[in-house]
Amino acid sequence: NGKVDRDRLPPPEIATGGGVAPITPVGEIVAAIWEDVLGVGRIGPTDDFFELGGQSLLVTRTVARIRQELRIDLPLRALFDFSEFGRFVEVVEAALRNDPPSSAPAMSRVPRDGQLPLSFAQQGLWFQHRLDPAGSAYHIRLALRLDGRLDVPAFERALGEMTRRHESLRTRLDDRDGQPYQTILPTAGPVLACCSLEHVPADRRAAELSRLLATESTRAFDLTRDSPLRVALVRLADDQHVMCLTAHHIVADGWSMAILQRELMDCYRGFAAGEPVSLPELAYQYADFAAWERRYFTEAVLARHLDHWRRRLSGMPSTAYLPRRTGDAPDSAGCTRSFIVPAALTERLKALSRQEGVTLFMVLLAAFKILLHRRSGQDDIAVGTAVANRNRVDQENVVGLFLNMLVLRTDLSGNPQFHSCLARVREVTLAAYACQQLAFAKVAEAIGGSGRLLPQIAFSLDMIAKPSVDLPGLRATTVPLDSIETDFDLSVWMGVGPEGLGAAWSWRASHFDEETIERLWREYLALLESALDRPDARIDTLEILGREERDRLAAARQQAKTVGLERFVGVKDRMGRQGEVGLR
Repeated sequence: NGKVDRDRLPPPEIATGGGVAPITPVGEIVAAIWEDVLGVGRIGPTDDFFELGGQSLLVTRTVARIRQELRIDLPLRALFDFSEFGRFVEVVEAALRNDPPSSAPAMSRVPRDGQLPLSFAQQGLWFQHRLDPAGSAYHIRLALRLDGRLDVPAFERALGEMTRRHESLRTRLDDRDGQPYQTILPTAGPVLACCSLEHVPADRRAAELSRLLATESTRAFDLTRDSPLRVALVRLADDQHVMCLTAHHIVADGWSMAILQRELMDCYRGFAAGEPVSLPELAYQYADFAAWERRYFTEAVLARHLDHWRRRLSGMPSTAYLPRRTGDAPDSAGCTRSFIVPAALTERLKALSRQEGVTLFMVLLAAFKILLHRRSGQDDIAVGTAVANRNRVDQENVVGLFLNMLVLRTDLSGNPQFHSCLARVREVTLAAYACQQLAFAKVAEAIGGSGRLLPQIAFSLDMIAKPSVDLPGLRATTVPLDSIETDFDLSVWMGVGPEGLGAAWSWRASHFDEETIERLWREYLALLESALDRPDARIDTLEILGREERDRLAAARQQAKTVGLERFVGVKDRMGRQGEVGLR
């Protein structure tokens, strides 16, 4: 009869995610942003941001895109608290219905004549530089060995395009009557210096290269006259070169270095092939951000941020957490050791973070804080952490100092369970993220000296994607550089690389030795494994020694116990009952 016999049809399949298109216009916008930032296919209602590979840095990028496209003041923690796509879209739609359009001022280009202000972060670093103009603690360095036929003129043209494209790289800084300012030059001087070690005997060439790279990467910048970027190209043979790039932190950060490396390779490929190179021009530069920052931090916004930090940092104890050695090493001299987290342990850590509703960084930080707690006996644990602080889409491709340092202070009193400790770390971290835009230098200026407020131990997870070095006819490998000065007693940088999750521990040579750092690393890994095995355990009961060390210690105790008993019996036989009581 032409009708559908519904009783004979199979039950309908209910869409539960995995590529089902969102049904609202707002959902379509948010889904497109998720798909682009996470690099995944179609988003479904039950897809979870963090299960799709999201982490803190990608949260920042995602929320920045939503803020720009929908003009709402969406807090970062909205995505942490509602990471399932369908629920997150509901939060965004509620914000659109209930919140007025974002009141943040729009970014605009400022005139380049006259004395341009520094950003708050630059201003703090400028005063640090004036106190120690010969220091190298704020140098960012990259060294690559290039095997193959290098087109040096094309390489130099690519560097010239970088300095033309990014005003920060042709900026001079100075002060007048104690007030710092920056001046952008229309063109930059040469940043490439070439030298050759072909004349050096082969058996001494490696040592001479190490000496030259150390000298080049630690040589002081005169920011009032020098370019804040310099590149040395060392020729070892016709088909062997080493490039050493050094930038001053006052005009760049880790994110900036990834931009420079990516764009430098793009330009070199084009110039080496004789093709025109045309990267998209930047709508805004770092000087525009510095001016915007001062418009954004109105009296009310500044007061809100400062109130947060006053509450969080009030009464923070000044403690070293870790015992220090005494030695004759210079106080600023630094050392670095790299470690790798086993792949199986890394996967278990990621699974735990998804299970507990936290990021991988929060899991790693919680274990590190427990290590400091166990080592020091202190309950009030504060560490510094670096954040990219690029909260706007128009900041993503700009070279400049956006990175900020946050103080994360956690109360571990009461011997909480590990998952409860995670919850405390999560809350502290999200609260800090909400106020990350105010540079730490400004916080220190307003509520106390930086030496009192900034902990001397830092812990960060670097999730900035490093571009792979892919140059025609060249094979590039990273050249390790000797450690230079450090401004922290101990800083731990975790990061995801081609070999998995790794860690770089840097420390003051005057405070710790390498044996201590290696022992701390082993204890940290043991804590992570113990927390994964027993997330409900109290933090004071988590194992701090690895299985092999526990077995060795148990064997040593058993041996000592056996030897002690033999000695006891011998003394008892010689001294009688009175000797036995005395020994007890």
